[in-house]
Amino acid sequence: MDSTSFSGVITKEEAKGGWTYVVWPGSAEFLGTRKAAKVFIKVENHEFRVTCLPRGDGTHLLPLSESVMTSLGRMAGDTIVIDVRRPQ
Repeated sequence: MDSTSFSGVITKEEAKGGWTYVVWPGSAEFLGTRKAAKVFIKVENHEFRVTCLPRGDGTHLLPLSESVMTSLGRMAGDTIVIDVRRPQ
């Protein structure tokens, strides 16, 4: 399997410089690793390359930069559908 989809809630850490991200359930199984990995994500016809970061529980964070959030017109608390694809 080279791609998958899931929905998740955009989370923003409150601390200064805190991350904005979506938790990817089942990511370790899809990636075959609990380490950081580069993937392509597609949200509402916008595609980005991101490095997903392991959380230690079999899930990864998909960080969403400020420029990504601006492109999407979304904010923390919104639920989005993310298509994930491995780089070729």
